[in-house]
Amino acid sequence: MAYGYGPLPLPVEETLLALQAGLVR
Repeated sequence: MAYGYGPLPLPVEETLLALQAGLVR
């Protein structure tokens, strides 16, 4: 589930996973 906004692609899925991992740990 990767969306591209503007010239830079924004990996939402990876971002959410990273945030969740940071919150959990």
